[in-house]
Parts: sequence; C-alpha cells; structure tokens
Amino acid sequence: MLFVVVLCSGASGDFLYDGLGRTLGVPTTEWYEVADWEISACMKWGGSKNTVTTGAGTMSSESSYVEIDRVISLQAERNIISPTVLGDTTGLESAEVIEVAWFIRPMKFDDDINYEVSLIKENGMKEVIASGNANFYNPGREYAAKSDETDFTKAELKFWNEDINKNLVVDIV
Repeated sequence: MLFVVVLCSGASGDFLYDGLGRTLGVPTTEWYEVADWEISACMKWGGSKNTVTTGAGTMSSESSYVEIDRVISLQAERNIISPTVLGDTTGLESAEVIEVAWFIRPMKFDDDINYEVSLIKENGMKEVIASGNANFYNPGREYAAKSDETDFTKAELKFWNEDINKNLVVDIV
C-alpha cells in the first residue's frame, strides 16, 4: 500500500507535465516496477482539488487552493511595528502595518490565470492593491505592506481564466 501512496503523489504531477527538468510519462524507479493498475488508480484518484485554510504559511491567516499542480495561496496579517524594536531611539511612534502575500502558479497547460488582490473594509468597501496574470513559467507572486489608519478586516485574492473562476478570502488578524 505504501508503494501506491508514494507512486500516486509522483504520478499525479509527473505524468501530466515535466515541471523543472522532469520528463513526460509514467514515473519509474530502479527498485520497483510500476503496474498498469497503479498508474490507472493514481491518474483517477491521485492529486488533490481543494481549498486549504491552514498550512505552512508564515502569516497568521492563510488560504490556499490546490488542484493537482495548480497552486494559489493568500496570506495576510496585521502587525504593530515599533521603531525601538528596529533600534530607532528618535521617539517615532509605533505604526500598524497590514501585510499581504500571494502566490499563483497555474498548471503547465493552463491559459494564463488573471488575478486581483484587494483589501476589504468592515463595511464591504474594497481597495485593489494589485492585479496581473500568471502562467506556469512566470507565477504571480508578490508581497505588499500597507501602513494606513483605514480599518481593513479581510484580504481577497480573485483568480480566473476560461477554466476557473474563484476567490480566496482571509481575515486580517
């Protein structure tokens, strides 16, 4: 059973495209011959297609959409930055900073994925802070920090092309 799990995680991605220097086709090993039924099972049930709301992100709020090798992620948090922490003794006041980071990597055969990143106030008003498009070879990735007295409570990442139209929303905490 262990062989099937290991094989599924590799076959679901490697069989579809070559990624970074990998070749197309069924993955092989020197120590185990892959059976046809294993390839069929991995192609039918391998990989994932879901939204993950917790993971290995470095910010306090995160949401990710993962579908085979299409990965889209949004992170956000609110921080208080104190000048004295940075070694500043000039008497400057602390500042509240909203930090947002995003990553969009389409599958190799996807059309470009368009995206728009917004901050949302408590009353629902949005402020677009970034937009663009991404493809497999040029993923969309960026970080923004906003020092402002405006009370933003959520961050949103909308993403779309002819095959997909979704959004991720996280609380700014």
